[in-house]
Amino acid sequence: MKPSKAIGIALPPYLPTQKITVQLTEATIQNTELNALAEFRYPFKLKFENELDGFLLPLEPVITISGANKIVRRYIQSGKKGSVKEFFCTDDYRITVAGLLCSDENASAEQYAKHLKSYLESNESLQVQCPLLNEVFDIFSIVIDSYEFPFTPGEEYQQFTFTAYSDESLELFIEN
Repeated sequence: MKPSKAIGIALPPYLPTQKITVQLTEATIQNTELNALAEFRYPFKLKFENELDGFLLPLEPVITISGANKIVRRYIQSGKKGSVKEFFCTDDYRITVAGLLCSDENASAEQYAKHLKSYLESNESLQVQCPLLNEVFDIFSIVIDSYEFPFTPGEEYQQFTFTAYSDESLELFIEN
């Protein structure tokens, strides 16, 4: 008998012998609802500031958003361990968008890739329309950091990934 191969993680089988009851607390339910945001797909449109229509990705991509705080740590010789932390500011959100362009009746995957590439290579801030970014994180403008179009088998599909940072317009005043 020839052994068969399986794909996945090698784990021993688990068969519950007793009835399992799971009790969710209010905090667990709220955390689950917040964490579930990362698993949903949202329509995603990129556009230049003066552009009316923009480019709506044909299939909704998977969006990952990361945030961080900038904290200054100072070390004082006081006989105590550790440092004094000063909250400095909130960093830009880092947004990763991954998806698939596929041929349809409107355009081929190659045409979609060329159109998306023109946005990704622009040297300006892009307006973004996406419920997750706009309504949850108050992000309406992004700047592209890097992008990738990896090899994708077949002529009708093209994978893509790009990384961007949230962008906000700031008005600076110069006094003479």
